Amino acid sequence: MKLLNTHIASEKNIHGARVAQTVLGKEGHVIWGPYETRAPGRYKVIFCISGIDLTGCADGDCVAIADVACNNGQDILGVRYIAAGELRAGQTHFEILFSALTNKYSVEYRVSVQGNARLEIDTYRPVTDEATLSSDIIFPKLDENSPTFFRDNIDILRRWYESDFRVMIKGDDVIMTKDGISFYAKVRDDINLIGEIFLEKVYRFERRRPTVVMDVGMNIGLVSMQFAKNPTVQKIYSFEPFPSTYDRAIANLSLNPELAKKIIPSNIGLSDVEGTITFNVFDSDDSGSRSTRDTDIDGAGIPTELQMETAATALRRIRSLHPDDDIIMKIDCEGAEYNIFQNLHDSGLLPEVTMFMVEWHEIHRDKNQRHLIAPLVEAGFTVFDRSPPSGNGFFYAIK
Repeated sequence: MKLLNTHIASEKNIHGARVAQTVLGKEGHVIWGPYETRAPGRYKVIFCISGIDLTGCADGDCVAIADVACNNGQDILGVRYIAAGELRAGQTHFEILFSALTNKYSVEYRVSVQGNARLEIDTYRPVTDEATLSSDIIFPKLDENSPTFFRDNIDILRRWYESDFRVMIKGDDVIMTKDGISFYAKVRDDINLIGEIFLEKVYRFERRRPTVVMDVGMNIGLVSMQFAKNPTVQKIYSFEPFPSTYDRAIANLSLNPELAKKIIPSNIGLSDVEGTITFNVFDSDDSGSRSTRDTDIDGAGIPTELQMETAATALRRIRSLHPDDDIIMKIDCEGAEYNIFQNLHDSGLLPEVTMFMVEWHEIHRDKNQRHLIAPLVEAGFTVFDRSPPSGNGFFYAIK
């Protein structure tokens, strides 16, 4: 909860950022909250404050006070006095280090003003551990050198930043980081899909037994890297048939070398066919929205040669390499899941898998998730279907 005193300031939206613009002659607390509990440790909070009108202030005059408080403001854990001269010199970011000694603190990050200047105060105050570099957690400024992708998507990037994603610019690239996983954001779909992965955590699981994961539809590698952070996961075998999407995944793995050690990527698609196969590919986006299903709709789609392997062949190979480990299959392949499940069912291999995590797609009028779930139930799986009344959905099957 972030609180704003509307008697002292008005809230504006600037490129997705919510900022408070103060009024001359009015003093008091502008923002406070969010009353959050922090685990014991040392932290750093950053306040972003800039001057709109400092005309009546000498350089040494205090124009704002930022502090970290707990116990309803009774105890101050850290304070920073901000002078007009600092803002005139171009400083906009102000840090406060503080310690949480117990997990009972209800911490808030406040800014009060003196009424002697007009200020612009970012209502979002990022908090991180003391050791993190400030430049890593500050949202980049928009200027003439900003990459086109950053310019075109600054509002949504800012919203993810306020959901604790780090956003950095490196040359012409935008790099996002969440939960210790970094990746290049290049197309809009990249930042659309991260909610289900990092916030909804649809692919997170916990278990004791050593586990091997088959990531069918690696996309740009985010879920494979999330699996690699799981200490019970020994190896991840990742399959992505489209060369440009596969190359993007490899680039993301290069940003995360420790996680990449667990991942065996293959520029191969799984289905019910093998060899070099020509598909009519309708989508052209590198985000992973393409599928190995034949579109064949009034000649739509671009004929594309892809390397394919049957799901049964891949599963048998991985089982031979890991005879004693449980195997989990994550499947998200834009409609090709029907061919994959049919191939595993016909080969009698469904029982070789301990758990399925599936995003299915409504691409056939006569097929939906029930055509995938029925053989799993028959094979002894318990299925949790999270699908909405219509459209694509998720289900999980556990043996």
